Amino acid sequence: MASFLIVVFPISLLVLVKLGNNFPEMKSYKISVIISFVLLSLFIISAYIKSFKCSTIIKYIPYNIAFLLMNCVFIYTQLINPIINLVKTEIQVHGLEVNKKSLIKILNSNLLYDEFLDYCNSKCCGEYAIFHCDYMIFRRIYNPISSKIIENSQLIYDSNDFTNSTFSMSCISVLTTNTQITTNFEPETGEYSINMQNIENEKLEEKKRKMSTATGDNKSSVLKSVITETLSNIKGVDPQEIGPDIQKAYENVYKIINEMNSKYFEKESTLELNIPERIIKKIKKNLSNFNENYDKMKLKQSYNHEMLNCERIFDEAHRECIETLYHNVLSTFISKKKNNNAITELKESKEAIDGGGENNIYIRFR
Repeated sequence: MASFLIVVFPISLLVLVKLGNNFPEMKSYKISVIISFVLLSLFIISAYIKSFKCSTIIKYIPYNIAFLLMNCVFIYTQLINPIINLVKTEIQVHGLEVNKKSLIKILNSNLLYDEFLDYCNSKCCGEYAIFHCDYMIFRRIYNPISSKIIENSQLIYDSNDFTNSTFSMSCISVLTTNTQITTNFEPETGEYSINMQNIENEKLEEKKRKMSTATGDNKSSVLKSVITETLSNIKGVDPQEIGPDIQKAYENVYKIINEMNSKYFEKESTLELNIPERIIKKIKKNLSNFNENYDKMKLKQSYNHEMLNCERIFDEAHRECIETLYHNVLSTFISKKKNNNAITELKESKEAIDGGGENNIYIRFR
C-alpha cells in the first residue's frame, strides 16, 4: 500500500498531465486516481490502529471498507461508466442521418464530439470541429450585449436551418407582432431600458417585410440598420455611456475574438483554417474596427458604437467549417459508426492506398 502512495500515485499524476484534458474518459480517470489515493490513505491509517473503541460500528462495517470502496470506485469509473457511455453513444448514432442537423447534434454532444474529433483528426480537418466549439463560446459571451440592445429577442443558434440551406446559419429570431422598440437611458445606472409599444404604421410594416424576406447573409445588416435607426431617435441620450456590466461583456468579447483570430486566421497559426481569403480579410477588417473603437471606449473617448457590433464577425467562417465537415467527414463517420465491420475498414484502407493517383480505380462497397 505504501508503494502506491510513493510510486504509483506520482506516476498517475504525471500521466494525467501528459494526456491532457481532451483525452477520452479523462474525467473518470481523474476521479478514480484521486479517490483511490484518499481511500488507500485511510486504509493505511486504519491498519496501524491496534484497537477500536467503537466495537458496535466495527461489528457491522468491515475493517477493510476503504479497500472495498476503492475497488468499487475503480470498477465504476473504468468499466461500468464507459460501458454506459458506449450504449448511449450507440443509441444516439442510431438516430443520426447524413444532414447538417445531425452534424450540429454531433458537435454539440458531449459523448459524440470526442469520437467525431478523433475521426476529423484522422481526416486532417479537426480544426474545423474545434472552431465550432470556440464559435459557440463566443456567441454565448456576446449574448448579454445583444439582450441589452433588444429585449425579448433571442439571438440564438438554430440548427434547424442547416437542413434547408447551403448557407446554413439561423441568425435572428425576429418579432412577429405589431410592436415598436423604444429605448430609454437611465442616468443613475448608465443602462438602456427597452419598452415595447403596440402600434400600426407603414414604417414598422416595412421593417418587418425587410426582415422576413432577408436571407441568412443580410439579416444581420438589416437588423443592424433597425437598431442604429432606433438608437439615433433617442433624445437626450449620450451614446458613449455604457454600464459596467456591458463594459465587462465587451472586455470578454475583446479577449475571445483576438484569441480566435490568432488561433485560426493568422498565417501558420496552430489551427489555421483553410477558408477563402475574402472571408479572412473581412474578419481582419471588422476585428481592426472593433479593437480601435474598443480602445477608445476604454479611454472614454468618442467612438463609433456600431463598430462594436461584432456578433456576426465569424459567421461566414463558421459556415465554411460546417460545409467542410458535412461534405468531407460526416457521411463516412456515420457509416463507420453504424456499420463498424470489416467491409468499412477495407474500404477506408483502399481509399487511403489509392488516394492521390491519377488513374486509380475506386471500388464501391454496398
